Amino acid sequence: MRATPNVDARAVDFRNGHVLYIEGDQQSFDLEVLKVFWRDIWIQPLGMASSITSVAESLYPTHPNSYFLIDRDHHISDEKIEEYWANFPDPNTSNLLVWRRKELENYFLEPSFLIESNYCKQDFKKNGGQLLQEKVLLLAKERLCLDVANYVIVSLREGFKKNWIEKFTNPSDFPDRKTALEQLIQKKEFKVFSEKVSQQTAEKEIVARFQEYLDKMTGKKESLRWGTGEWLSMISGKEIFHTLVNQCFQVKDQEGRVLRGKDARNLIARDLLQAGHNLPRDFLELKGLIDKRINAIG
Repeated sequence: MRATPNVDARAVDFRNGHVLYIEGDQQSFDLEVLKVFWRDIWIQPLGMASSITSVAESLYPTHPNSYFLIDRDHHISDEKIEEYWANFPDPNTSNLLVWRRKELENYFLEPSFLIESNYCKQDFKKNGGQLLQEKVLLLAKERLCLDVANYVIVSLREGFKKNWIEKFTNPSDFPDRKTALEQLIQKKEFKVFSEKVSQQTAEKEIVARFQEYLDKMTGKKESLRWGTGEWLSMISGKEIFHTLVNQCFQVKDQEGRVLRGKDARNLIARDLLQAGHNLPRDFLELKGLIDKRINAIG
């Protein structure tokens, strides 16, 4: 069984209750958002997605009421994502669930949702949030090619991580240094993998992969358009949302001081979620799935 570092002892001791493990830390936006929905389960940030996946595999067998939620990387197919949601909580995937969008902040890029905030500036609320929509689109255009290039890197990196070679198992085949090196050098998988890396990192393959992600995000259009392509789900939403918070909202504390950055972001999120208008479908679906599980088990 793998070790599971950085797990809060209170969460593990919550053996007969329900625990939701998420990305980030105690200061993360994900925690701020999700704790609005639940008061009766423990929500535990656990760092990066890779950490959560590992913990899910090791912790789930003894803690079946633990659930694991990570951001999406688009090397995971749409079909696989829908399987996660259709079957959650699923022991076959250690109760793991993957957001349908790249980051939680991507859900906060919808103008119809954002204009419900009491902190949204009036100019951005007009005409159903038309100016806000244009702002989101402009910010997405500015980083489109950066994000497409990063998708190429992530997809190649994830592909090369696959178990492409098996370890030796028989000690009698390795009586000395010379024999061991001969066995190792003769492994045909090294040549196959080397050829695969060479092929997939060739210029024409990188260009093709870049175009594939660009077409998916833009819907094969020359430029981003609202409602066309999958850019709203695939773009890196974190920085875009932070810019919207600073430019399209005015947040003041009880003493009338203007708040910016993380404090403003968190107040806007709580305001939107507590109002309950035009909530993202995935938020409602996630709450329904976990609440159903809690009510069924107790």
